[in-house]
Amino acid sequence: VEQMVPLLKKHGLAMRSFYTGATLHDAGQIDAGIERVVATAEKAKQQIDLQIVVVNPTPLGGEGKSDSQLKTQADAMTRLGGRLADIGITLASAWRDNGREFHHVMTQTDPKLVSLCLDTHWVYRGSGDNVQRVYEVVQKYGTRVAELHLRQSKGGVWTECMEAGDIDYVRVAEML
Repeated sequence: VEQMVPLLKKHGLAMRSFYTGATLHDAGQIDAGIERVVATAEKAKQQIDLQIVVVNPTPLGGEGKSDSQLKTQADAMTRLGGRLADIGITLASAWRDNGREFHHVMTQTDPKLVSLCLDTHWVYRGSGDNVQRVYEVVQKYGTRVAELHLRQSKGGVWTECMEAGDIDYVRVAEML
């Protein structure tokens, strides 16, 4: 935050959100992770009027997280969401692990405390280039979208501008 603020102010720019990770599935690391995110968010709120923190919980390799770890993580996300709400900041989660972890967070957290940073293309890529999964996520969790990240591809190759491609963004906009 300290390094970004002078640059943003110099150029008259704003930063609505920032993206970070946190280890929230391991009980021994949760408190430190929450405190780090909240402390950074508080500084950013004061200095650049931050509104949203996007947290992508630290991944595990191999088989991913156990059901117990996912429960611990969902509880920690709700705690973190409450702490951030207390200072006027929205917590949003992002897509990972072909959606298993993401769906767990969305179904096991308080919608008032944990929102969604919908990165449509990571949903698309994370589900094996299945565009129907993008539409299913928008349909199921659209009311929780706090931030939207857009990018497009054609035939699986990212494009440099928004145009017709693998994801029908007119449909996504209509759904939202």
